[in-house]
Amino acid sequence: MKAAYPLYEYVQDTIDTAVGPVVYELGIPHQPAPDCALLLNVAMDRERTVRQHPYSIMAECLQEQGHYTLSFDLPCHGAWACGGGEGIVGIAAAVAAGGDPFADFIAVARAILTRALSGRAAACRAVYASGTSRGAYFALRLAAVDARVTRIAAMAPVTDWRELREFAAIRERSDVAALALCEYIPALLGKSVIMTIGYADERVSTARCAQFYAELYERNRGLHDDAGRREGRVVLLITEDEGHQLEEKRYRQGAAFLLKPF
Repeated sequence: MKAAYPLYEYVQDTIDTAVGPVVYELGIPHQPAPDCALLLNVAMDRERTVRQHPYSIMAECLQEQGHYTLSFDLPCHGAWACGGGEGIVGIAAAVAAGGDPFADFIAVARAILTRALSGRAAACRAVYASGTSRGAYFALRLAAVDARVTRIAAMAPVTDWRELREFAAIRERSDVAALALCEYIPALLGKSVIMTIGYADERVSTARCAQFYAELYERNRGLHDDAGRREGRVVLLITEDEGHQLEEKRYRQGAAFLLKPF
């Protein structure tokens, strides 16, 4: 199934995974940039992520510059049913029942990246990830285990699930505390990350985001380790946006960060 766009086209494909068949959409530029990259963009279900602002803006900005984009449903969103409800309610229910939707996402994402990079997106020289809110968390978790992902744009990111009301019943559990992104900082060192959040985001907590940023920034400073990792560029933008939302221009700033030569 193909849908034509002025500068690119979307191609849907299905891949068999440990959680069952997963449909993904690959955005293919008609004229790829000489040093084109592949952007994995996730927010909620694939349909809204690919076609609804502001979630689709990051991908659209890269597509306009001749880069490839990729998206699929998050766990407990769209066709990816978890059995405990839709959205964050479902994610919380899966965790409460002893499941690991984050590990499932990572396994699926890595398989889709491998499929795309060995097929239609084989020309890509780099892999980036972006996400909004819950999607930003998933993007950062993927980057922590996949060396191919070198730059991440996290918009109003969840950084600690204990801050979300859906996790209230299991907030005190040690396994929920262990999901905080601060626990994954060692694996994120050397990556370039931009995070953008409103000054008083009570939904996901501006304070938690700032804490994660501060620790990631400090650990990255002067990095030069035996694994060949070098200091990553880590940026936090705290904006005047009200609540748990960001103006569309913030997404364009995130896209510019991903494409900036540094």
